[in-house]
Amino acid sequence: MPPRVICLNGPCGVGKSTLAAALAQRLWQRDLRHAIVDLDALSQVHPRSPEDRFGRATALKAVELLRPIYTHHKIEVFLVPAVFEHDQELDELTRALRGEERFHCLLTASIQTLSARLAGREYGGARQRHILRAGELRQSLPKTFTADLELDTTVQDPDKLAEIVISAQKELD
Repeated sequence: MPPRVICLNGPCGVGKSTLAAALAQRLWQRDLRHAIVDLDALSQVHPRSPEDRFGRATALKAVELLRPIYTHHKIEVFLVPAVFEHDQELDELTRALRGEERFHCLLTASIQTLSARLAGREYGGARQRHILRAGELRQSLPKTFTADLELDTTVQDPDKLAEIVISAQKELD
């Protein structure tokens, strides 16, 4: 059976990676084979080509190279925390993972929450760039996609959010 791909989308600082970790715990408890595919980590290459501004093509190539490992482990669910700005990016990722079913979860938070989270983890010029980018994405992403599920991470605990995501997917519940 082809794996399910759960895309956790949203602006910088919204809690995509935190939610992926909470979901991984739930999947482990259910003994479901899973992998977190962190596209941000896979895109960290310097220098990036001008046409690959955010390193997405690099990350997708890395996913394709890792696919035999995932196949060997018979992964049933991929958790993918990343910023997706277009449906095409979701489609490309799903193809790269050879997934059949894709679940798109759009995470939101107040700009104050995003700014506070980013101020706590980013340094120097990167802090301001990430805060500005988070504000842009916070405005544009909800207009770009129709998500399967939209969650506000401003006040909800990641464990509670993970339960909501799991319960939204009958095959995993």
